[in-house]
Amino acid sequence: IMEHEIRNPLGNISMTSEVIKLSIQKSEDTQMKEKVRDYLDKIITQSQYIVHILKTTRGITRLEQQDLTKVYLKNIMNDAILATTQYLSRTKYECDHLNDANKDILILADTTNLVQVMTNLIRNAYEACEHRDNPQIRISIEKKSKTMVHISITDNGVGITEETLKNLFQFKFTTKGTKGSGIGLYFSKLIMKLHGGDITVFSQYGRGSTFTVTVPLYLPEYDAD
Repeated sequence: IMEHEIRNPLGNISMTSEVIKLSIQKSEDTQMKEKVRDYLDKIITQSQYIVHILKTTRGITRLEQQDLTKVYLKNIMNDAILATTQYLSRTKYECDHLNDANKDILILADTTNLVQVMTNLIRNAYEACEHRDNPQIRISIEKKSKTMVHISITDNGVGITEETLKNLFQFKFTTKGTKGSGIGLYFSKLIMKLHGGDITVFSQYGRGSTFTVTVPLYLPEYDAD
């Protein structure tokens, strides 16, 4: 209810701002037009930011109601790749989730939350390498034990400094300025912890980063419960 009550007026604010922005184009006062357009851009940006926070908060609420079920890892990855097609299509990317070794991997996961985590990490990887001449993203899957599987997202982006690495998963920490909420990685890690897994990162500044998601495998003995 609270989200609905906030989202509606935000939508009206954003729509009204767009209408005003179009209207001032007819004005002959160039200086005034630029000033008003700048203010409206800020209103629109902040409205979109609040909507983003609301969406994230809705996802946080679901953390307390995680529905861990048996699911094929390839289905999770298909959903995440579909959700990030607009980013991956601008890069050279590879994903081995459909090869013979990985296509039948079963995991124990909350589908919605895990897709959200993977989508967030893929989008971050794109933003890290989008300004490279040849942006690349590789998604690889590897069983690390009888109980866990690793999903690694590697980019050839700018990398992360040692100082930033220390704070990367802290609540509201961001390197994106006003464009970042500082809660994406924090809650992604929390989601994976609640799965019984984790997220770790290895990075070389100037060369790129690898984020690794650890997810529990679905074990045959679960069927006996």
